[in-house]
Amino acid sequence: MDPNYHNQNQRPAGPPQPPAQWQQNAPQQPPQWQQPQQPPQSPYPQAQYVPPRSQPPFQPTEQIGFSIAGLVMGILGILSSCFCIGWIFGILGLVFAIVGKNKAPSQQGLNIAGLVLSIIALAIGLFFLFIGFFSEYDPYYYYMALPFFNLF
Repeated sequence: MDPNYHNQNQRPAGPPQPPAQWQQNAPQQPPQWQQPQQPPQSPYPQAQYVPPRSQPPFQPTEQIGFSIAGLVMGILGILSSCFCIGWIFGILGLVFAIVGKNKAPSQQGLNIAGLVLSIIALAIGLFFLFIGFFSEYDPYYYYMALPFFNLF
């Protein structure tokens, strides 16, 4: 075989090239379509979508203001009972403690304390009011009430 002999059936590797004269004036080939680049994968796991949980229906909060007012009125009633006005705070404390018992049943201790202090304030206030009322008219009750007024 002749080493200068080229096989006519043999094709060169790669795409066929146009003649050199055509390549000088030929426009550039349009770029071929490329697949879009994928964003780099994060080494961290992706967050999963969690639907929001439904909220429980609205329940009004307890109103403990009446319970606190009953307790405060009971304390004020005891402190002011020696001035013959403790019975007013005692009655107000009873009313507030009873209303507070209905509005805030979970505040049982606060309601009971307000009721007890209001009853004590009412009793002491009425006692001093009774002594003060009769002490103006009868000197005997006046001298009897003096030791109680000197204690405070």
